[in-house]
Amino acid sequence: MTQQHPDHDRRERYEAAIAAAMHRWPYTAASLADAAMAVADEEHENEDTGDRVQALEAQVAAARRFAAEMRDFCSPHGVAGHYADQLTAAMDRAKEDRS
Repeated sequence: MTQQHPDHDRRERYEAAIAAAMHRWPYTAASLADAAMAVADEEHENEDTGDRVQALEAQVAAARRFAAEMRDFCSPHGVAGHYADQLTAAMDRAKEDRS
């Protein structure tokens, strides 16, 4: 079995976009460049999404740590512990709703 170059899928996406642009007559260098740029924009959008997901995961982890610490806060009638439990439960529900 032959090994594919790591960018093989990427190359195929570019080739497909450019071929599609060439089927729209009359095509110009600008229309071919636009087709390639659309593929590049999609790649960057996917990278940006990954960065946002990592940032959100870090924020949720920080909120969970805070809730765990908050359980031990001194507060009248155990309000801090109650709020910590409610915060954790809300994050758990949101996670279950996304699954």
